[in-house]
Amino acid sequence: MLNKIIEEVKKTERAADKIIKDANDKADKIINNAH
Repeated sequence: MLNKIIEEVKKTERAADKIIKDANDKADKIINNAH
């Protein structure tokens, strides 16, 4: 039971990391375009 919860948390963390990375990439592009 606990392993299942841990797996879900890890999946959520990976998804969050990807979203953050994508957001950072977009922000970098916007900043570069602004110059």
